[in-house]
Amino acid sequence: MPDQPPNTAPRQFGRDILVNVLANLVAAAIIYLIAIAASYIKANPGLAALALAFLSSVALFLVGLRLGYFDEDKLIGRRGRPYQPGRGRPAKGANPPPRPR
Repeated sequence: MPDQPPNTAPRQFGRDILVNVLANLVAAAIIYLIAIAASYIKANPGLAALALAFLSSVALFLVGLRLGYFDEDKLIGRRGRPYQPGRGRPAKGANPPPRPR
């Protein structure tokens, strides 16, 4: 009987929930800042600073992912392939394995 791939559905479901929650928080922060800028609501300086800090950290994280500062396999995971430690890209500055002679 051939080996079956591991069931990654629970992990994918959890990742999808996390992405959805993060997207909702980003949308709420943007809507809050727009409402303050349009003077629909009175600004709470602490909450506005928190919204700006949250949006800035999400933006920096996405820029870091795009520039390759983080290993996407460890942070987000790839669909259909579970994360396997030690099988990703080598660390920057690491020596390559010796060639067989």
